[in-house]
Parts: sequence; C-alpha cells; structure tokens
Amino acid sequence: MEYLNAADLRERTARGAKAVAQLVFTETPMSTSLGEGYVCLARLDEYYRFITSDNEALRLELFESNVRDYAGSTAVNNAIGETLRSGTGENFWWFNNGVTVVADAAQIAGKKIVVREPQIVNGLQTSHEIYSYFQTGGQHSDRSLLVKIVVAPENGTARDRIIRATNSQPQLPAGALRATESICPRMSRWSRPWSCWPAVGGSGICSRAGSPTWRSSWRRSGGSPRTDPSWIPPWFRNWSRRNDEGIRSTR
Repeated sequence: MEYLNAADLRERTARGAKAVAQLVFTETPMSTSLGEGYVCLARLDEYYRFITSDNEALRLELFESNVRDYAGSTAVNNAIGETLRSGTGENFWWFNNGVTVVADAAQIAGKKIVVREPQIVNGLQTSHEIYSYFQTGGQHSDRSLLVKIVVAPENGTARDRIIRATNSQPQLPAGALRATESICPRMSRWSRPWSCWPAVGGSGICSRAGSPTWRSSWRRSGGSPRTDPSWIPPWFRNWSRRNDEGIRSTR
C-alpha cells in the first residue's frame, strides 16, 4: 500500500495519462546502437494522422512543449502551403527542415514507430500547414516529411537543451538568399584580380583588399569607381539595373 499526501496527488493529477502515438514510416528509420531516437521519412498523410485525433482534430497537446505558437499567414507559412499545393514531382521534404519530436520512449513495431509521450518541439508551423492542407482536401501524392524522434530522459536538462537548440537558428536576411543566384560566382571571378566587389546598383565597385596594381592603374586613368562605371562588364550593369530595386527592398 502506498500513502499519498496532497503534493503527490497534485503531481499525479497534473501528469495525467501517458499519451501514445504511432507514426507509419516509408523507409527503415536510421538510428544508433544506443537507441536514443530515430530519423525517418513519413508520408504526408501518415504524419497528418499522427498529429490528429480520431475525429481529425489537431492534437494540440502534442505542441505543449513548443516555444512557438502558430504564426498564421506569414511569408514562410504561405511558402510552405504553396509547396504543399504544388503539382510538381518534387518531394516535400527536399524543401523543408522537417520536425523534431521529443519522447519518453520510441520503438519500431512493423512499419510503425510507437512513440510514448511525444512532444513536437520544432516544426509547429509545418505541422499546422500540413493540417490545413489536408483539411482543405489536399492529397499526399506520395510525398514525405522528414521526422526526427529523440528519446530524452524526463529528468535532467536534456529536453530543455534540445528545445532551445532546435529553436535557436539565426535569422537570415532575405537579401542573403540572393547569394545562391548564378550571378554571384561570376561577380566573384570577375572581381578577384582586383580584390574588389561590384557595388549594388551598378554605379561602381566597393574596394576590398585594395590591390596596389588596380589602384595605380585606376589613378593613371583618372577615373572614379563611383562616377565612371564604363569599365564594368555590361552583363553586370544590365543585371544591376534589373535587380537594383529588388536588392534595395531587402535591406
């Protein structure tokens, strides 16, 4: 017989029943010999079933440990929704970082992972967009989502550190994404001999290392990098004029 005081009763009442959820995966999950978690791909419709109840309501209790709330119609969420609705053959998980689930225990049973006390600590926006997608008649089209399941002990700081780490990515300015455009390697190769970079807007250059050879030839010509852009390659001037407004809008 076990005697419980008022504090014990409050703690057990707050704890509630242990939630158990099952996630069907598409391929054999990756894991380590220690068995502290799994990384797998799950079809979008199977993940939808994972985050919804029998009456297809979103299981909000799965997000209690998430530090964020659903942000609604933001640029990022709209982009996720557009990717879900796109009719291309490209798989969804190529364009999404996936979700992180922290659990008390996880075990493979056939083609399913049985997860005890799951908490989705990263990927709330993605989860909401997937839920909305299927609620409005979306089809999975054999596309998948990357899911990481981490088995962390209830005691200690492991869970808090996982939540903090998976939600601490630095904010990337929109303009930084232009570095992936094909024009950037061409700019780098063109400017390397002079150790300089073409300036935004096509009006000249911004000197970096200040190559002595370039400086002396520029002085002899009497030109100015700010007032005489005639020696800048035409392909860069044309690109700058077309993209100047877009670049300035991201500052």
